[in-house]
Amino acid sequence: MRTSADLRTIATALESYRRESGSYVKADNGSALIDHLAPRYLNSIIRLDAWSNELSYKGSATAYRLISLGADGKADTDDDIVFENGRLVKGAIE
Repeated sequence: MRTSADLRTIATALESYRRESGSYVKADNGSALIDHLAPRYLNSIIRLDAWSNELSYKGSATAYRLISLGADGKADTDDDIVFENGRLVKGAIE
């Protein structure tokens, strides 16, 4: 699934950012996250999931949560895809 792959790409970029800077990106939304990562850590701008919903991001120096709200566009439902601190914790498995 494209969205899972996109989130994995962003998670990988976040890990590279953390290794270099010593912390994760501190931000409260997906747009701010991508602004920090592109173009140095991300080759392309990824702001929307496969259903044209904005990605959700909440990050501190030591942890983050990156979410696609899935096809229904609603938070905390079965179709959400969630990465936390470099790991897929909920959603599609490729």
